[in-house]
Amino acid sequence: MKSESEMGITIPLSKMQKRVAEAMRVSRRTLYRVLKEGENVETGVTMAFSTLHKLRPKVCTKSVLDNFDGAVLRRIVNNFYLTEKQRPTLCVCNVWVCVCVDFVMCVCVCVYVWVL
Repeated sequence: MKSESEMGITIPLSKMQKRVAEAMRVSRRTLYRVLKEGENVETGVTMAFSTLHKLRPKVCTKSVLDNFDGAVLRRIVNNFYLTEKQRPTLCVCNVWVCVCVDFVMCVCVCVYVWVL
Protein backbone atom coordinates (compact mmCIF):
# COMPACT_ATOMS: atom_id res chain seq x y z
CA MET A 1 0.00 0.00 0.00
CA LYS A 2 3.07 2.21 0.02
CA SER A 3 2.69 2.70 -3.72
CA GLU A 4 -0.90 3.72 -3.15
CA SER A 5 0.18 6.53 -0.83
CA GLU A 6 2.49 7.84 -3.54
CA MET A 7 0.37 7.32 -6.65
CA GLY A 8 -3.14 7.43 -5.26
CA ILE A 9 -5.76 4.68 -5.16
CA THR A 10 -4.79 1.96 -7.62
CA ILE A 11 -7.29 -0.71 -6.53
CA PRO A 12 -10.90 0.50 -6.27
CA LEU A 13 -12.39 0.73 -2.77
CA SER A 14 -15.26 -1.54 -3.82
CA LYS A 15 -12.79 -4.45 -4.24
CA MET A 16 -12.19 -4.82 -0.52
CA GLN A 17 -10.79 -8.37 -0.54
CA LYS A 18 -8.34 -7.58 -3.33
CA ARG A 19 -7.15 -4.52 -1.40
CA VAL A 20 -6.70 -6.53 1.81
CA ALA A 21 -4.78 -9.26 -0.05
CA GLU A 22 -2.51 -6.61 -1.56
CA ALA A 23 -1.97 -4.91 1.80
CA MET A 24 -1.19 -8.20 3.58
CA ARG A 25 0.97 -9.41 0.67
CA VAL A 26 -0.85 -12.75 0.42
CA SER A 27 -2.75 -14.32 -2.44
CA ARG A 28 -6.50 -13.92 -2.69
CA ARG A 29 -6.91 -17.68 -2.27
CA THR A 30 -5.09 -17.53 1.08
CA LEU A 31 -7.34 -14.67 2.12
CA TYR A 32 -10.43 -16.71 1.18
CA ARG A 33 -9.14 -19.67 3.19
CA VAL A 34 -8.62 -17.51 6.28
CA LEU A 35 -12.07 -15.96 5.88
CA LYS A 36 -13.69 -19.39 5.52
CA GLU A 37 -11.86 -20.67 8.59
CA GLY A 38 -12.97 -17.56 10.51
CA GLU A 39 -16.59 -18.28 9.56
CA ASN A 40 -16.17 -21.87 10.76
CA VAL A 41 -14.84 -20.64 14.13
CA GLU A 42 -17.72 -18.16 14.50
CA THR A 43 -20.39 -20.75 13.68
CA GLY A 44 -18.82 -23.35 15.98
CA VAL A 45 -17.80 -25.86 13.31
CA THR A 46 -14.21 -25.69 14.56
CA MET A 47 -12.95 -24.53 17.92
CA ALA A 48 -9.93 -22.47 16.81
CA PHE A 49 -7.78 -21.63 13.84
CA SER A 50 -5.57 -24.45 12.61
CA THR A 51 -1.81 -24.18 12.71
CA LEU A 52 -0.26 -24.63 9.28
CA HIS A 53 3.23 -26.02 8.83
CA LYS A 54 3.22 -27.40 12.37
CA LEU A 55 6.01 -29.85 12.97
CA ARG A 56 4.52 -33.19 13.92
CA PRO A 57 6.45 -36.26 15.06
CA LYS A 58 6.95 -38.74 12.23
CA VAL A 59 6.71 -42.46 12.70
CA CYS A 60 9.86 -44.25 11.64
CA THR A 61 8.92 -46.97 9.15
CA LYS A 62 12.40 -48.47 8.93
CA SER A 63 13.71 -50.82 11.55
CA VAL A 64 17.32 -50.60 12.62
CA LEU A 65 19.45 -53.73 12.70
CA ASP A 66 22.75 -53.94 14.46
CA ASN A 67 25.67 -55.80 12.89
CA PHE A 68 24.98 -59.07 14.71
CA ASP A 69 21.31 -59.30 13.67
CA GLY A 70 22.20 -58.31 10.13
CA ALA A 71 24.82 -61.03 9.95
CA VAL A 72 22.34 -63.62 11.30
CA LEU A 73 19.72 -62.66 8.72
CA ARG A 74 22.28 -62.62 5.93
CA ARG A 75 23.47 -66.10 6.90
CA ILE A 76 19.89 -67.43 7.02
CA VAL A 77 19.05 -65.98 3.58
CA ASN A 78 22.27 -67.35 2.08
CA ASN A 79 21.68 -70.81 3.59
CA PHE A 80 18.12 -70.78 2.25
CA TYR A 81 19.39 -69.97 -1.23
CA LEU A 82 22.03 -72.70 -1.06
CA THR A 83 19.73 -75.43 0.27
CA GLU A 84 16.45 -74.66 -1.53
CA LYS A 85 17.98 -73.43 -4.85
CA GLN A 86 15.39 -70.67 -5.25
CA ARG A 87 15.21 -66.96 -4.59
CA PRO A 88 14.04 -66.16 -1.09
CA THR A 89 10.94 -64.00 -0.70
CA LEU A 90 10.01 -62.06 2.39
CA CYS A 91 7.31 -64.52 3.48
CA VAL A 92 9.54 -67.55 2.94
CA CYS A 93 12.41 -65.88 4.79
CA ASN A 94 10.07 -65.06 7.66
CA VAL A 95 9.09 -68.73 8.00
CA TRP A 96 12.71 -69.83 7.60
CA VAL A 97 13.85 -67.42 10.36
CA CYS A 98 11.05 -68.60 12.65
CA VAL A 99 12.13 -72.20 12.16
CA CYS A 100 15.89 -71.58 12.43
CA VAL A 101 15.95 -69.11 15.29
CA ASP A 102 12.64 -69.93 17.06
CA PHE A 103 11.62 -66.28 16.85
CA VAL A 104 8.41 -64.84 15.41
CA MET A 105 9.35 -61.67 13.51
CA CYS A 106 5.99 -60.68 12.08
CA VAL A 107 2.68 -62.04 10.92
CA CYS A 108 2.85 -62.79 7.24
CA VAL A 109 -0.20 -62.93 4.99
CA CYS A 110 1.34 -65.76 3.01
CA VAL A 111 0.50 -69.23 4.25
CA TYR A 112 3.11 -71.93 3.82
CA VAL A 113 3.11 -75.53 4.91
CA TRP A 114 6.53 -76.15 6.32
CA VAL A 115 7.67 -79.73 6.24
CA LEU A 116 10.98 -80.54 7.86
